[in-house]
Amino acid sequence: MELWEELREEALAEVDVRTDLRVEGKAVITGAGDSYAAGLVLAGSLPGSVRVEDPLTVTTNNFDESLVVAVSVSGKTARVLDAVRFQKSRGKKVIVVTANESSELVRVADEVLLLPFKGKPSVPGALTYLETLVALYKLFGVEVEDMKRITRFELKEGTAFLGCGSGMGNAYFAHLKLAETFGWWSLSENLELFAHSPMFIKSLNEIVIFSCGSRLEEELERRLDNVTVVRGSVVDQARSIIMSLSDSVRSLGLQRPFFLTERDLLEKSSYIIYNYRLT
Repeated sequence: MELWEELREEALAEVDVRTDLRVEGKAVITGAGDSYAAGLVLAGSLPGSVRVEDPLTVTTNNFDESLVVAVSVSGKTARVLDAVRFQKSRGKKVIVVTANESSELVRVADEVLLLPFKGKPSVPGALTYLETLVALYKLFGVEVEDMKRITRFELKEGTAFLGCGSGMGNAYFAHLKLAETFGWWSLSENLELFAHSPMFIKSLNEIVIFSCGSRLEEELERRLDNVTVVRGSVVDQARSIIMSLSDSVRSLGLQRPFFLTERDLLEKSSYIIYNYRLT
């Protein structure tokens, strides 16, 4: 199966995450990469109850919240483990969301939400992101629609991905996928902040807005060229990113994602993510 077909398959896959765990009250979510993006999506849906912090911040700060939700699909992210140990040493409860039930992260958790999919090493994280999104929403008892209403948009180097509320996480996810898949630069920015400075970047080619229902989206669409507004639920928006990624991979004839072609960078990235420990 070619790369574009694998991405398309994951974009359209059924998401079947089951859990009896439920969180009530306030919590801090921590994770990196796609996991951080998924946390941003949920935090945008539950402002005031959920906030997202990167693992470095969680490793060095004590929080008022008594619960930390640590997300790592691989279960091997070194500084997520550091963050979990730091917070547990301060009496916090930790729930881990992962696809790796044999990881050290699982062994130190108070409770675990296990994702059913472990991912394909040849595909930039796609279905795992969808599953993480659904898992977090279920964990916090929030219903999320998944109608597979897909909006296709053209991906180019120099795309600005904008969002507000829950859309900010999907904007960040799209930004990550362009780097991993094509090695392209892009911008992930808050919808309100875009006009205050980032709009002046000369080499922006496309603007993709992940809708949060703001009238500002319509104003940008009316006044600027090359704007696409992606509507629908947060899961629909995420599916739209993956499907658009598949379309671009197919049109370019790409056989392998960029991150697998850059062995030296991949080795450095893997060391920093999985091996470099702070504690």
